[in-house]
Amino acid sequence: FFFQAEDGIRDKLVTGVQTCALPICKHAGLMAPSPVQAAAAAALADDDHVAVQRDRYRTRRSLLLDALGPLGLVHEGGDTAFYLWLRALGSDGSPGPDGWALAAGLAAAGGVLAAPGDLYGTAGAQHVRLALVQPDEAFERVCARLRQTCAEGAPWTTVRN
Repeated sequence: FFFQAEDGIRDKLVTGVQTCALPICKHAGLMAPSPVQAAAAAALADDDHVAVQRDRYRTRRSLLLDALGPLGLVHEGGDTAFYLWLRALGSDGSPGPDGWALAAGLAAAGGVLAAPGDLYGTAGAQHVRLALVQPDEAFERVCARLRQTCAEGAPWTTVRN
């Protein structure tokens, strides 16, 4: 990938077998000056932001799952993704509605924009994908709306395709 600072300094990261990658860089005129290489190495070595972002996603995931659980939604996407992969279960544990009905119900109930799972392949037809990329304040508002609708029942039970 290429790294470009605001002042126009550019560098790149080339991965591969050293005997192949180094000659390509040299002959293509891609050799960056040492100060640029040092700046890129320092920028790429900073992993503190990764831990901060990981904690941010963990907090958002927990907040949303607490609000979505009472609506019968379960997350089946693991604990490290920046999105939730949700599926609805019936009260008896049977499969719930398809992803399109779930997405429509979440939009109506909480103003949640979720992608129907079949957009990612037929195996996702019973799911929705909900990205955890909005600011925390937006998720707090959504969770408040979802908790308010819990008393009324799952919103997708009245949505028809």
